[in-house]
Amino acid sequence: MSDQIFLGSQDVAADRELLRRHEIKQILNLAPSAVPHHFPEEFDYMAVPALDTPEDTALMDSMEEISRFIAKPGAKTLVHCNAGVSRAPAAAVACIMTSEDCTSLREAFARVQAVRPCARPNPGLWTQLQQLEARIRQNK
Repeated sequence: MSDQIFLGSQDVAADRELLRRHEIKQILNLAPSAVPHHFPEEFDYMAVPALDTPEDTALMDSMEEISRFIAKPGAKTLVHCNAGVSRAPAAAVACIMTSEDCTSLREAFARVQAVRPCARPNPGLWTQLQQLEARIRQNK
């Protein structure tokens, strides 16, 4: 996985010293209704109100914008949701598949799981990631 993307939970998002130690510059909050932007004066935030339900499509609907946010040169990004298990890893997998020349969902997920072993996107997000993989392969 990219050394520019960090995954975590709401606890990491609230730990200013940890964020500083890892030189985080921006934070993608995938649970803004539950997790506040703790340090808006210090970090650049992007909020995507994605629900951790199989029916929600906000995350994938926002992937182009998310990819642009994460791809800012030299900006290390924390991607978090509540627990850092479903939405944040799914966003990281999608970013890897769309920006790191990796079209394999299985390979992208393995990269994420190597750094976040608890990663487990919900069934709806997994289906959306499979659809993304199919679109990417079709456009090659």
